[in-house]
Amino acid sequence: MPKAISRVGIVVALTAIPGMLFLPEALLHAQTFSVLYEFEGGTDGQNPQAGLVRDGSGNLYGTTQFGGTSNYCGYGGPGCGTVFKIDRNGNETILHAFTGMPNDGAYPFDSLLLGDDGTLYGTTWAGGGSNTGTVFKVDPSGQETIMHSFGALEYGTYPLGGLVVKAGGGIYGTTEAGGSGTSCWGGCGTVFKLDTAGNFTVLLNFGAPAEYPGATLTMGANGDLYGSTSGNGACCLGTVFRLGEGIAATTLHTFTGGARGSTPIGNLVQAENRRIYGTTAAGGDLNCPLTQGNGCGVVYELSPEGGLTVLHSFAGQPDGAIPFAGLLRDESGTLYGTTSLGGASNFGTVFKLDKRGRMTILHSFANMDGALSYSNLVQDKAGNLYGTTYWGGNFGCNSQTGCGVVFKLAP
Repeated sequence: MPKAISRVGIVVALTAIPGMLFLPEALLHAQTFSVLYEFEGGTDGQNPQAGLVRDGSGNLYGTTQFGGTSNYCGYGGPGCGTVFKIDRNGNETILHAFTGMPNDGAYPFDSLLLGDDGTLYGTTWAGGGSNTGTVFKVDPSGQETIMHSFGALEYGTYPLGGLVVKAGGGIYGTTEAGGSGTSCWGGCGTVFKLDTAGNFTVLLNFGAPAEYPGATLTMGANGDLYGSTSGNGACCLGTVFRLGEGIAATTLHTFTGGARGSTPIGNLVQAENRRIYGTTAAGGDLNCPLTQGNGCGVVYELSPEGGLTVLHSFAGQPDGAIPFAGLLRDESGTLYGTTSLGGASNFGTVFKLDKRGRMTILHSFANMDGALSYSNLVQDKAGNLYGTTYWGGNFGCNSQTGCGVVFKLAP
């Protein structure tokens, strides 16, 4: 089995480290934080790992990894996960509750793709005919269709990232395992394409040092696809790659650990000058006290040729640690993101990093208002930020961890 579910376990072990520090004045920034929705577990879903997408009317759409109407689905907690909608008043509607193999998916991990007609597209890590994942769509009425069920190892297994549409049609994604790569047990992952007729094609098979692509692909300005692999630790510490139309993949950067970061897991964002921005979940400041010498992660910039610049190394407290999610970049070039740990209470943060490299903590989670955010952020025209936390919020559903929240940060 690939390592997707075990990522949560790694972070759970780290949350046992207490910490209460006051934020220095230089890091404080006036924001209005509000919880839009607290998941209750059961039928309304629980533990949203993915970020959100937002439509033109202000509705938010996302997935929960667990919960729903089905029972235990084979690998993790109760329920197979859900697709949900949160309206502008904070009311939740369950659009689909997954039921698992053999006819439906289970455990969606990453953000949805919102089509022009309101159809939502996504992946599940498990479920389907072989319990190795699916590609699905949900129309505006809530009707779900399985577009592809992963099965044979050579076609990829366990899709962890979401989907992207390329100009001219076609849906593109990754699987964390499977494929023809032999340096990993069960395959090192793939990039795949689904065309409008439902034809499935493997475009790329990964192998050392590029192993385990877990993030949603990014569409570059020139139509190329960009992504990252997280590596497996013993062999490889992660890469950033580019995949052009009709040509072999190019490795833009290979992470070497230490101060320059390692284990990129979140999605990438590309600026107008073709520079790429992302995060790593490890490396950076090796004195960070939360990870026993592995580092608390970095924010980095890559030149078009692959030269890496570390923009910020996380120190744990007060600025956060272990950013699993990718970044949001606004028109001014400011970067926004989340960390899963660290901050004033060690439950994670929402941060921004300006063009001069100045870090500002916009919010430090305190558990009751959310904890352990793996979420990408989405921003509306007014500058409000929206995201999710995996834990925290309503502790009636789980007295130890809570079931997660949808939050809003207003400037």
